[in-house]
Amino acid sequence: MTTTTTPVLLRNRVPSYEVTLWQDKVDTANRKAARVGLPAPFALEVLGTSERTVTVDDHGYPLVAERTVRMTEILITGEQVGLPGWRFVASVAWDPNAGPVVNTVPGYDGPMLGAPEHQRCDHCGTSRRRNDTYLVQDPEGVVRQVGSDCLTAYTGIPLGWVSAMKAMSEEIEGGFFARPVAPEYEVRSLLRLAVLIVDSEGYVSSQAGDANRWTTRQTFGILWHGLGPKPTRREVERRDDIVARIVASRRPTEAVDHEVEEILAWTAAQTPRSDYVANLQQILTAPTGLVSERSLGYAVSAVSAYRRHLGFVAERKAKAERVHANVAYIGKIKQRVTIEVEVERVVDLPDYGFGPSDLFILREVGTGSKAVWKTGSLSDTTEALHRVRQDDGQTGTVTIKATVKSHQESKYNGEPETTLTRVALA
Repeated sequence: MTTTTTPVLLRNRVPSYEVTLWQDKVDTANRKAARVGLPAPFALEVLGTSERTVTVDDHGYPLVAERTVRMTEILITGEQVGLPGWRFVASVAWDPNAGPVVNTVPGYDGPMLGAPEHQRCDHCGTSRRRNDTYLVQDPEGVVRQVGSDCLTAYTGIPLGWVSAMKAMSEEIEGGFFARPVAPEYEVRSLLRLAVLIVDSEGYVSSQAGDANRWTTRQTFGILWHGLGPKPTRREVERRDDIVARIVASRRPTEAVDHEVEEILAWTAAQTPRSDYVANLQQILTAPTGLVSERSLGYAVSAVSAYRRHLGFVAERKAKAERVHANVAYIGKIKQRVTIEVEVERVVDLPDYGFGPSDLFILREVGTGSKAVWKTGSLSDTTEALHRVRQDDGQTGTVTIKATVKSHQESKYNGEPETTLTRVALA
């Protein structure tokens, strides 16, 4: 037995996330061959990747936002096995009702194969009832029909190899797509659509969604893939209403793309302080640039998380501006002042080898100006301040004398802050 040529069974561009599944199918067919002692006849080769712009969903409905799909060109080859010059070209399943059903191997480039008129084997001449026969091409290019008992003796082609080839052919001809394949999403295309949805519908979490309101993740899936082949009238109307609102509220493409880049930059710059932030960062900054179906909910929530962050920043900035407009520093540097204060908070500072200390956060009564005092000593002054600390549920004021050490802006909100020293009860 010798190997002859290595014909191409399939050369096609497929979504990149399907490549590993195609490799699984090649491996399955090779295992069939290995069970009968044959070397692996099938191989998958990746020829390259490219990107394709998609403008309609899976069912032909126009998309509200174009998306990019990463495609990979694959090549599947199947090594022919048999005597020199012989080639396996098709199997014939004899259906008791329909008659001969011809399954030509992928990659066959010869003339059209007609269905045999009988079940006679061209090797032994026997004509009898058979479940399967096989079409082979001899060294002169003539196509002949043989039975399973004669296949190996006549052509050198093992039945085990034929079984593996049939398995591979079924996957290539359509069996592979009989079950759904979990999609993956190009991250910028995903965020672009998510931004448009949140602009129009707001963010709807899984807890907030119900029978009358799709979650943001559900809306994304419907606008990306479509409603399916047989949607209800209510589903179609709801989908069309959402699309109409998105179109009506749509911002310029450049503005949407700018926000997408801002979301990605903000996510990458985060210091993870929770599982949510850590997971979101890992999902959106994956080196493949793709988001899996199981992480879709996390990914679409990034729009809401980023906008909440902007809201916090704006609120803090506005607060700081209000503070700057109404609050001033206390006294002048090195000036001895007498002021009435409330104790807003006391922070226990760590011991760095010099003993424990407290940081008193104070507010001047009447002006609201902020003052801070750090001390490691215990005195009548510290005792009096502790008695009226607001963060301990107390109320009241204390009048103190102090020297102004410095003026600075708070590193948390930019508020004017006066550092005091030599503090004593007035």
